[in-house]
Amino acid sequence: GDERVVLSPGTAVEYDLSHGLGPVDAADLDAATAWRKGLLVFDSVPLEDVVRKLNRYRRGRIVIADPRLAQRKVSGVFASGNLDDVIRTITAELGASASSLPPLVTVLY
Repeated sequence: GDERVVLSPGTAVEYDLSHGLGPVDAADLDAATAWRKGLLVFDSVPLEDVVRKLNRYRRGRIVIADPRLAQRKVSGVFASGNLDDVIRTITAELGASASSLPPLVTVLY
């Protein structure tokens, strides 16, 4: 239990009880620290995962009506402070549409 590793900034290491310390890897620092700056970073993430994350950040619910749309990949850096803009940008990029059903549901199709 006295295995030690000194990490320099920008590196990460995984530890598990059976194997001990793994190799030191470059950490995805941008993604790890981006949320603190109020940014959401997506790198080829299926739209359904993006929506799941957005639903945690905002009141109301985003629903994807088209299962093929749910699998489309989204990449980009978005400001979490204005999630309606994020939704508009993503739907425009994917050639999809969004309809709000006030007060709290947005449907992507």
